[in-house]
Amino acid sequence: SCTPSPRIIKLHGTVPSHIPFIFTEEDYRTYPKKFAPFVNTVQQIMMESTVLLLGFSGDDPNFLQWSGWVRDNLGDSAPKIYLAGWLGLSPHRRRMLENNNVVPIDIANHPKAHEWPEHLRHQYATEWIIKTLQYGQSYKSKYWPSTHNYTDSVINDYLYPIEKNIQNTPKSDSRIGLSDPISLEKFREILEIWEHNRSIYPDWIVLPIEKHPILDLSIQYWENEFLFKYDDLSDDEKFKFLTEIIWLYQIKLVPLPQEIDKKWCTFAKKINFTEKTINGVSKTSEWSKIQLGYINNSLYSLTTSRLALDDEAFNNKLLD
Repeated sequence: SCTPSPRIIKLHGTVPSHIPFIFTEEDYRTYPKKFAPFVNTVQQIMMESTVLLLGFSGDDPNFLQWSGWVRDNLGDSAPKIYLAGWLGLSPHRRRMLENNNVVPIDIANHPKAHEWPEHLRHQYATEWIIKTLQYGQSYKSKYWPSTHNYTDSVINDYLYPIEKNIQNTPKSDSRIGLSDPISLEKFREILEIWEHNRSIYPDWIVLPIEKHPILDLSIQYWENEFLFKYDDLSDDEKFKFLTEIIWLYQIKLVPLPQEIDKKWCTFAKKINFTEKTINGVSKTSEWSKIQLGYINNSLYSLTTSRLALDDEAFNNKLLD
């Protein structure tokens, strides 16, 4: 079954408010009936999902009734409920919460908690929790090749330490802000970025249509720049460039431009499979990677000729 998206539900009221406040014993007694849809929603969430409570003391009568109802119905199978904030729990209070299937996360134990002003403790604790959740998010492959950086917001010094979720995410190849002429070092960096982004491609059989404009920008930014500098590149860099640019066209299901196709056909002739060399230079240590790139590039070059109905070019490539 499909996991529901995370939901945020506001359980407490707001001051000032036009709705009745829940203060008295009678208010709590009649709450389940007066606010049955809301109570049912919360109980269903507690049955189906892992719940994180912020801004709760853990002894609210409604909360105790809801969590108790879930335990009564699901027993040991009931999902854990996490209670996070500045709690300042005694051992007895902690055990009581744990016995009610509530896992306390007491930010009063934060390394810098003793430095926080008393009137800001709850605010800082909530802020730390939200930042920790933000920095702990996992990169979703559906965002590829966008960087979709979760960790670009400022963390105030009083919140440290916050653990970051180190992930293997796409890198940006944007041309924006770079002045001409582009250095060879920058070209090499772009090739590394392309190779990295390809290595974490989500293996879509067909590239989603909304991804095409992003790859179009990569090609638009860099194809002509690389072609202009092509003769200044080493054979290894030429091979890497051709492999990456051909792959971009391939996943877009677009035939190769004539100049790219021509350069690959010319370069392919420098590869000697018997001696495992490129232009006479031994490549034994990286031969498997070169061999795979050669096969993929040549097959897509053949596909380009087939789509163009160019029998002569197709047959010549087969013979080569």
